[in-house]
Amino acid sequence: MVGLQPTPKGPSLLLHPMAAPGAAPRVFTHDQVAWPQAWSAHRSPRRVVVDLRDHGSLEIDATAQWHAALAAAGARPGLAQRMQIHWPVLLAVAVAAAVAVALFYRFGTPWAATQLTRYVPLSWETSLAENALQQMDEGTLKPSKLPAERQAQLRARFDQLAQQTPPALQRYRGYAPRLTLAFRSGMGANAFALPGGTVVMTDALVRVAAEKGLDDNALIGVLAHEIGHVAHRHTTRMLVEQGVLNVGLGLALGDVSSVLSTGGSLLTGLAYRRNHEREADCFAIALMGHVAL
Repeated sequence: MVGLQPTPKGPSLLLHPMAAPGAAPRVFTHDQVAWPQAWSAHRSPRRVVVDLRDHGSLEIDATAQWHAALAAAGARPGLAQRMQIHWPVLLAVAVAAAVAVALFYRFGTPWAATQLTRYVPLSWETSLAENALQQMDEGTLKPSKLPAERQAQLRARFDQLAQQTPPALQRYRGYAPRLTLAFRSGMGANAFALPGGTVVMTDALVRVAAEKGLDDNALIGVLAHEIGHVAHRHTTRMLVEQGVLNVGLGLALGDVSSVLSTGGSLLTGLAYRRNHEREADCFAIALMGHVAL
């Protein structure tokens, strides 16, 4: 005869031997039993199999009495089982999970990445920038053809701008990379910042500015924007953001496929890059105003 009794940790199962009347029952605690789950709220199975692990199993045909005794002993289905037998619970959990993932993507990922970036050493950024610039020099980029005097003139303005950056504009306290300006050709009009303080300006950008009759303040404004990328550590934050998003998706969705992981990284790059550009723009405006250019 099978009996169930309530305990603080959940129902325990008792086996009463019928061949020896009055003998003490064999007691299985709640953790010693693999309790069967219900898969339908309206149709009970014809037989319930209770796994007693190393002690065999029980096959119970009186399923209605079993479920009634289980409820009387204090058994309460967990969330996973309620999702299996009640579709409104499944729908509510699915909606809550979708909202949680969206909030994590929109707010949690950038916040976590911003905090984790504080612990990325400057030496790692410098090494990453050196390797990246070396690979670009071996591929697309070529040595600058600007006259040395012109390079020195722009580099002096850049150094002056970097030295006058007020502490209030620094995103990360104590983060003080050595800002350097490098010139390259082989690419269209462009300027970009590498992590660790290196800013690259192309010859084509200097030439286009001259052709349009713009003075050096326009070029300095572009360089202030790139300094903003360095100060906010945008490249490092982008790498950390993608890592945080991939880990978050893995925890939320289990085994994330390569397509989902790549898609999440792409969406992160598109969304957060726009925010990074806005931050760099605001930094440049504030810096240019501070130096009264």
